[in-house]
Amino acid sequence: MKNLIAIVSLVMALTIPVSAGLALEVAEAEVLPSGGGEVRLPLPHYTNLINQLSHDTRPAPAAYAIGQSHLSVRVNDHDDQVTATVAATLLIETFEDEWTLVPILPVGAALKQASIDGRPVQLIQGPDGLSWSTDKASSVTMQLLYGIDARRSDAGFVLPIPTPQAAATNFVLDFPGTGIDLAVVPSSDLRAIETEKTTRYTASIPATSSILVSWRAASKLPYAISRAAYEGELSGDSLLWNARFQVEVFSGELITLPIMPNGVTLNDIRIDGEVATVLDEDGHFATLLQGRGSHDVSVAFQVPITTNGGAPNARLSIPRVPVSRFDLLLPGRKEVIVNPGANVTLSEEGDETKATAFIPMSDAVTFSWTNAVPIDLRAELRANASLYHAIHAEEGVLHARAIVVYEITRGETSILELQIPADTQVNRIFAPTGGVSDWAESSSDREGYKNIKVFLDRAVSGEFMLDMTYERLLSAAAGQEQAFAVPFVSAQKVHRQRGMAALLSSPELTLQPAEESGVTRVGENQLPAFLRNEITLTVAHTYKYIDPTPGLTVRTVVPERKQGRFDAQVDTLISIGEVTMKGSATIGVDVKSGTIDVLDIRLPEGINVLGVSGPSLRSHEESETEEGRIIHMEFTREMDGQFRIEVNYEKIMESDAQESAVPTVTVAGAEVEHGRIAIEALTAVEVQATATDHLSAMDFNELPQQLVLKTTNPILLAYRYVHVTPPFRLALKITRHEQIDVQVAAVEHASYTSLFTRDGLAVTTARLIVRNS
Repeated sequence: MKNLIAIVSLVMALTIPVSAGLALEVAEAEVLPSGGGEVRLPLPHYTNLINQLSHDTRPAPAAYAIGQSHLSVRVNDHDDQVTATVAATLLIETFEDEWTLVPILPVGAALKQASIDGRPVQLIQGPDGLSWSTDKASSVTMQLLYGIDARRSDAGFVLPIPTPQAAATNFVLDFPGTGIDLAVVPSSDLRAIETEKTTRYTASIPATSSILVSWRAASKLPYAISRAAYEGELSGDSLLWNARFQVEVFSGELITLPIMPNGVTLNDIRIDGEVATVLDEDGHFATLLQGRGSHDVSVAFQVPITTNGGAPNARLSIPRVPVSRFDLLLPGRKEVIVNPGANVTLSEEGDETKATAFIPMSDAVTFSWTNAVPIDLRAELRANASLYHAIHAEEGVLHARAIVVYEITRGETSILELQIPADTQVNRIFAPTGGVSDWAESSSDREGYKNIKVFLDRAVSGEFMLDMTYERLLSAAAGQEQAFAVPFVSAQKVHRQRGMAALLSSPELTLQPAEESGVTRVGENQLPAFLRNEITLTVAHTYKYIDPTPGLTVRTVVPERKQGRFDAQVDTLISIGEVTMKGSATIGVDVKSGTIDVLDIRLPEGINVLGVSGPSLRSHEESETEEGRIIHMEFTREMDGQFRIEVNYEKIMESDAQESAVPTVTVAGAEVEHGRIAIEALTAVEVQATATDHLSAMDFNELPQQLVLKTTNPILLAYRYVHVTPPFRLALKITRHEQIDVQVAAVEHASYTSLFTRDGLAVTTARLIVRNS
């Protein structure tokens, strides 16, 4: 019986809940003292207990399970380093209340944060990577945050992402950029959604411990032709060409590659040595090409040769390739020209000439050729020279400028030789287009002359210009009494030369011809524009010559000064005071031709000059002449264009005079003189015009603004005139009236308000409206 009770107790402790009938029987069993007792069970229940004890307990099939997970990856591009931040969310379920180790992440993840249902947890480093341990059966949600560095390769970037080995994973990747060729392995249903600056990729990932993401920037062009080599030879009336192109294909798709414009006669096209299909698309011969990487495309074609009444030439329409090399083999010795311009290297191979050239990127190239000139004739130099001189004298010095224009018709040279009188000093030699490295002087076989060698930094041909300045001191005897020869420059080792000389007149001296030999007088318009436009002095004489050694002697003379032609505009303001009549004259001078360095102003009788001012005025003084008093003014420079002179003066009026003449100034030497006169009164006087000879009355509004601004009182009278003979005359009758006191103010309205206080005080306020006259 005791054994039966032990068995029943063991069954109740170990088995899954028994039936309700059994529980009732156990509950109703009599509890006996520990020393002994008995339990009575129905036979069916007893049999069931025995059967349960005869079978072992069935364990759980697994200790844990990782269900659905979500992986969010953000790629960050920092300069040359690409990293990724991974946020993972996964569901974990444990089945037993005992210690269980759940592997979470494989080796290789830099974990930043781990939490379960928002609470931080610690992961254990185990043989399979990072793991989580628990001793309870439960279902939890784990959040992970870790980082991975991408690896660069020749094809792009590779990003290995260690992941929890869940049953299913939803994958989201945010990439900073668009137009990216990206792959995710393993994955299914990969999709891309592009925004303005980012791309989001979504996919479904099967159970795996690692995801491999790779990408590269998508190529904008499916292919590129980087180099082309052309080999051609003459065959009858055409050029046969074999062209080889180096083509780089950036994708594995089938592409159509245009090769040559269909204007050429095509012989064959091969790709990597194999015969290729030829298509005609958009005016080009094309072929089909597939396979990422480099391919060799060879094309055989021919183009016709044309002459057009000149040298034979052939034009090729070609694709635009960065590096294009051409090798053309022609029979005999030939000079080859390539257009667009390129350096052509010629080499002789037996009786043939091989021309090699690299051309810039172009849609077409033209080859033309002629028979080569023998080497001995090619070295011979043939050139002509034109020399232009501009010469003027200053006190003690003769200045000269020579422009030498070479016309090299055969060959080329880097040294130019000139000859010049030995007593001259060369100051400068240069070329407007550059190229002069240095120059040196040496003695000459010709007596009284010296040679000058000009060294260029390159060999020149065609037209080349030298600009040369030099001078020679003039002795005291080289003046009006003794003539001297003009120092001409001559060109050496030229086939023909001719020249021109312009003698200039400076403000100090002019050159007067004394003897002329081998020269011909011509007009100033014969000078070339490049020299005539740079001459600032007056051209006195111009000569042309063809003799290499012309003879021209001159002497220096002081030029006769000619006064410039000018007009004058005189605006005068007359201010009448108590005893004086003051005048302020503004004289506008307009120089029409030439220049002036002195100016004379005529003054009326009986005035005192208060001041004279003007631009570049050196001095002024009053003097008496046969024509009357004048102000003689001298300027510091030759005056031209327009300028103004200000003259202020006054005249004392006679108290008993019946009339007073208005004093005005005039300009001596003016071809036309216009004037305006304005009268104002500074005191209480009555002014009436008694004489207005050759004057015309004018409205006050017609006066110039600068004259009106000088006034402080209303203008009473205004006149205009043109200075003629006999001169104009303006006389005034000035009447002074006695001043009478008048009422200057009146009160139109008065208002008074008085306030009386209990203390016996009175306060009165007065308000007056006053009109001021």
